[in-house]
Amino acid sequence: MKPIFKEFILNFFLFYAFLAYADYVLVPDVPFSSQCVALCLMAFFIVDAYINSVERYGIKPLFCHHLCLGGAAVVLLTLGQFSMEELGGIGFNFSEKEKYGYYQYLAIKSILNLSGLFALPSLIAFARKKLKSPLVTVGKPKE
Repeated sequence: MKPIFKEFILNFFLFYAFLAYADYVLVPDVPFSSQCVALCLMAFFIVDAYINSVERYGIKPLFCHHLCLGGAAVVLLTLGQFSMEELGGIGFNFSEKEKYGYYQYLAIKSILNLSGLFALPSLIAFARKKLKSPLVTVGKPKE
């Protein structure tokens, strides 16, 4: 199978995982512990799939791959900066007990921020590699 098709299938599957999480997990009937476990598994899978996709799936570092990786990192880091009320508005079911609710909020923020931070080094390495390519000149041109 060609790498572009593998990349398309991987990106489609991960996009569908986001939609399924939003539609089936971030609902009022699902307890917070199930939401947290599903978020951990999904965040780990997304970061692992994109970082290891070159070796595991044979996908060369294409533009779309790093665009999706960068998007995932930005979304995870952005969600990690939301307040407790904003995350509750999205659909996270924090405990009514204030102390437990804050612990749950801290756990969600940690998961989101750590997942985004694990995705960023791969994206930064790609950007550095592209900046060192001969097509980009920095400083004085050679004479």
